[in-house]
Amino acid sequence: MHQEGTDMKVTVVGGGLGGLACAIACRIKGFTVILIDQVPEFQRIGDSIGLASNSARLLYRWGVGKLMEPIASDIKDMEMYNFD
Repeated sequence: MHQEGTDMKVTVVGGGLGGLACAIACRIKGFTVILIDQVPEFQRIGDSIGLASNSARLLYRWGVGKLMEPIASDIKDMEMYNFD
């Protein structure tokens, strides 16, 4: 458990959704965070990843929702099928 007055450092390897979420959560808790990824800047790579509304709310609560908007897809319609 992190205690006030200690300078705990966390290194997160991988800047994907999981790595970024971990880094943000640790920083909010007061840890010094180093995030390491193979790409030099944050950008959209590959296909879209859908985030449910609860995930999106968490990004806004953490203060990064507005930063995600320029690279987010604005889905107007979706159809879901199952194997049946």
